Amino acid sequence: MVRPPKLLLGSTSYGVTADLWSVCCIVAELFFRRPLLKGRTECKIKMTLKPPKIILLYRMPSNLLFLVNGEKIFTVSILQVEKLHKVFKLCGSPLDDYWKRYKLPLATMFKPKKPYYSTLRDRCKELLKSVVKLIETLLSIDPYKRGAASSALNSEVSLIRIGM
Repeated sequence: MVRPPKLLLGSTSYGVTADLWSVCCIVAELFFRRPLLKGRTECKIKMTLKPPKIILLYRMPSNLLFLVNGEKIFTVSILQVEKLHKVFKLCGSPLDDYWKRYKLPLATMFKPKKPYYSTLRDRCKELLKSVVKLIETLLSIDPYKRGAASSALNSEVSLIRIGM
């Protein structure tokens, strides 16, 4: 899975920070020789945003269907829930200011009831500290904490230095 949490939470804005997350997932796979956040399939979210008055939720075999005022607003794959759970288990769940700042369409549905703490360092304990630091930065839940591509390339670890 290479989609960052912000996109899984329904954001339609896509930028360099999403690419940094994806690249980090791929590079981490090269280090671990297996997917860092293995997902079964990618999900599709179809949304039309309108001010909600009445929201109804229907559970179908593999999707959650949301109706607002009788009109289909979006469906969410059950796998999407699993993916966010994996991200939060590995990277920790977002702090309260993240949820307030981004106002993501699916935030209220996916905000964990209890906070998750990052297990990334434990998962990366066999890697060099400089590699772990880079992975932690690029897999920050908050997109603005991921830095820029140039800072990743100028870090102690770069793809050129590890022979790729």
